[in-house]
Amino acid sequence: MDFDRFTIGLLILRTDAPKLSEEEENALQDAHMAHLAKLHDEGILLAAGPLLGSSDRDLRGLEIYKGTQWPRFRLENPLRSGLAEPLHYVLRFRLCEYLV
Repeated sequence: MDFDRFTIGLLILRTDAPKLSEEEENALQDAHMAHLAKLHDEGILLAAGPLLGSSDRDLRGLEIYKGTQWPRFRLENPLRSGLAEPLHYVLRFRLCEYLV
């Protein structure tokens, strides 16, 4: 049986994340959103958004990617993938494969 493969990415706040000023947070969020828009336009990213309701706000976001190759590349090569480098100082990523 053939299945379509997707990757679910969870964005988790690092316990050692630095405190950012509001200006730094806004700049990081703008870079993050621009990067996600680019991946969506290229057909790599199917959906992304914040996770709401967590009282401690450890779980920050969810990303759904087509296939399984790009998310692994993104984690292994953050600068080559266009990921804003400071995001790795604030968030860690957990990836899960999903079959439909």
